[in-house]
Amino acid sequence: MYKTSEMAELMRNMLAKNKEVRTQIIQGEEIGDFNKEYIKIHTAKLTDSTDLDENFLTYANHFEKMHRKLFEVSKEERKEQFNDAINSCIACHQMKCRGPIPRIKKLLIN
Repeated sequence: MYKTSEMAELMRNMLAKNKEVRTQIIQGEEIGDFNKEYIKIHTAKLTDSTDLDENFLTYANHFEKMHRKLFEVSKEERKEQFNDAINSCIACHQMKCRGPIPRIKKLLIN
C-alpha cells in the first residue's frame, strides 16, 4: 500500500489552508496568523529524497518569507501578497513536481 510522504501531506494541507485564506481575503475578512505548520517545509521528508537540493532549499526559504509577509501587510495589500506567495509555490513546482501547478494556479486571486 502506498503511503504519502510527509511533504506531500504538508503540501495538501497547505493547499487546503490557502483555499481558506483566499476566501477570507476575497470576502474582506481577517486571515489570522501565519500557519507555523508551513515551517515543516524545511524538514518534511520528500517523496523523492533526491529532490532535496540547493534549489529546493532556496524555494522553501522564499516560500516561508512570502507567506509570513502575507500576515504582516495591510488589508489593502493582502491580495497582491497572497498572489506573490502562491506564485512562489508555482515557481518551485516549475522546477520540481509540475503536477500540482494547475491546482495551485486556481488559488490566484484576479
